[in-house]
Amino acid sequence: MRFLYLVTNCMEGNIVLQARVLFQLKHLARKGHEVVLVAYKETDNPDVRIKAQEFRENIKVHYTHRKNLLIRLISMVALSVKASRGAKYEWIYSPNIWGGLIVPFIKRMILCAREARFVFDIRGLVAEESLYKRSGSLNGYLRYAVLSYLMSWVCMRADKLVCVSEKFKTYLNKKYPDSEIHVIPSAVDSEVVHFDPSSRTEVKIALGIDDSRIVFVYSGSSSKWQMLRSTIELFKAVHARIPNCLMLILSRDVSIIKRLIQQAFKELSEVILIKSVPHAEIYKYLSAGDLAFLLREPHIINQVSSPVKFAEYLICGLPVITTNHVGDYSKLVTDEELGIVIDLKDNLTDIVFRFVQCYKQHKRQFNERCMHLAEASLTWQTQQKKLDVLFSDYTSHEGENT
Repeated sequence: MRFLYLVTNCMEGNIVLQARVLFQLKHLARKGHEVVLVAYKETDNPDVRIKAQEFRENIKVHYTHRKNLLIRLISMVALSVKASRGAKYEWIYSPNIWGGLIVPFIKRMILCAREARFVFDIRGLVAEESLYKRSGSLNGYLRYAVLSYLMSWVCMRADKLVCVSEKFKTYLNKKYPDSEIHVIPSAVDSEVVHFDPSSRTEVKIALGIDDSRIVFVYSGSSSKWQMLRSTIELFKAVHARIPNCLMLILSRDVSIIKRLIQQAFKELSEVILIKSVPHAEIYKYLSAGDLAFLLREPHIINQVSSPVKFAEYLICGLPVITTNHVGDYSKLVTDEELGIVIDLKDNLTDIVFRFVQCYKQHKRQFNERCMHLAEASLTWQTQQKKLDVLFSDYTSHEGENT
């Protein structure tokens, strides 16, 4: 079997995209299939490039460095043609709209790719996300209209769609009722991200955190849609009832967040710790926490989402304080007792206070439930069967090492 993967966005700076693509490449390689990856890379800096050892012998990698989008897409078409070497592609995969746009051209230009089936992996509502960021501007509405059209154009030409949640699948089914849709959520590599008791001790010592203190964790950016300000406001209310607690913020946006705290939450500066750590070490700091925040607004981009940090929190044993608008996960938190689902309109101080008291009494049970569920359903290792089903049209009649 031969696969062509088209990744038009830079993977080096996008940990979620990189993990999703590398998981698939490695899995297909282990099955004995040949994979050609044509991708965009911004730099040759060895500190940010994907390490060569990530790829097996039967994964061929071709990069373009073209920053101009149109030239980049033309370059990727040319690389795909060059990499084909006359061999047949059974599958073409793209996790980006722009990659989906060039698939028809590749199929026309490569005789052996004309029968290839196209899989479009939709990780979010790109048009809606763009409008959310530029709400109220003419440019925002124009971008929304263009991206909506392009999304529909690609979806209607794909043989299969992949999305990240059951709610997303329901949304897509209404728009594209004839499409075959598969769900593969954002997940983590359990060999890389996991609870580490040794790291918990080391990080707490390094940060000067006493074992008696409850540590609330926020992992993410300062972006508006991640609701950092609302999260800090909630922590402020909780801290008033539970003075012996801290908030640990893990983010690359250290200077922005420090400025926010100095301007709006100066009284909390002694109980909010901010750290920027490499993603490979994030599990060490999550292991040092007790509870995690994951707040979202009631917006469609959140209602169909699958935040990878949810899986990261759970696999490190952190119960999640979340809202009722986070993809499939809000219901999961309630059904499996993995934390608490809150409504930001309520008087949350008492609600969260009671939950914290419950957590302190049943800490071990909460930790084990969270880790068990993540290990059972939110690791890339457990998603391999879904990938096999996705490509089963061709692989079901072939041996494992076809």
